[in-house]
This record gives sequence, structure tokens and C-alpha cells, in this order.
Amino acid sequence: MATIAPRKNREGQVIGYQVKIRRTGFPTQSKTFETRTDAKRWAAEMESEISRGVFVDRSEAERNTLGDLIRRYQAEITPTKRKRQRSPAFPWRY
Repeated sequence: MATIAPRKNREGQVIGYQVKIRRTGFPTQSKTFETRTDAKRWAAEMESEISRGVFVDRSEAERNTLGDLIRRYQAEITPTKRKRQRSPAFPWRY
């Protein structure tokens, strides 16, 4: 079941809405939105995916930054690539 709670700043003004979805057998999903409409839409979509059995946990993917992905590519993929050979006729070119 989804719970939508307003997020407030120090002055008590609503600055966004946090959605939490808890279902037995699935990890807790939470996300924050600027509008209540967006929060309801996301909650309905996620609950639908869970009910239909097509739910995929995206939490790890959302935590990764582009820098993390580039470093992982350099560590795992780049070492398996062939090194570029210099042409003997043009040693100054690569």
C-alpha cells in the first residue's frame, strides 16, 4: 500500500511529497516529488507493476552516477579491448 506524506521545510511550508510503498515480499520503495499528482501517479504505476508481477527494483540503478558508470567501464571493459597498433609507415600518427 502506498503512503503519501508531505515534506515540509523548517518554516512548515510544504516543499514536496514523499511516497512509500510497502508490500510483503518486496523491498520498500520510496521517492520524493514536487507535486502530489506526480506522487500519486508514480505510486499507482509502481503498485500496478508489483501486482502484475513485472516489478524490477530500480534503487541500485538510481543510486549510480555517470562517473560511477565510467569508472566501472574503465575497470571492467577497457582492459579486455585490444590495444591500438601504430602504423610503421606513419609512426607520428596513432
